[in-house]
Amino acid sequence: MIADGLEQEVRQLLAMGYDGELNSLRTVGYKEMVAFVRGELSLPEAVAQIKQHTRNYAKRQLTWFGRDARVQWVELSEEGALANAEREIEALLAALPRE
Repeated sequence: MIADGLEQEVRQLLAMGYDGELNSLRTVGYKEMVAFVRGELSLPEAVAQIKQHTRNYAKRQLTWFGRDARVQWVELSEEGALANAEREIEALLAALPRE
């Protein structure tokens, strides 16, 4: 996000008059970069917080999806995993009821 110009995007949004308290600017990455632009955080602090908040968000997503029996996990960490994943996804799609 940083390498793709997040700082510049946030600076432009704030310069256009958007409030840093908008919900869309309170999301992971934007919230920390707004604090950096405002001088509330250093860049290394903002980056560290973005990383930590991203990990926290991912953990919450895994917990939430883990409770849903409809979610089918597809393993992608092994050799040939992409081809296996493609077959698994095709089989899951084929098993869905047709309307």
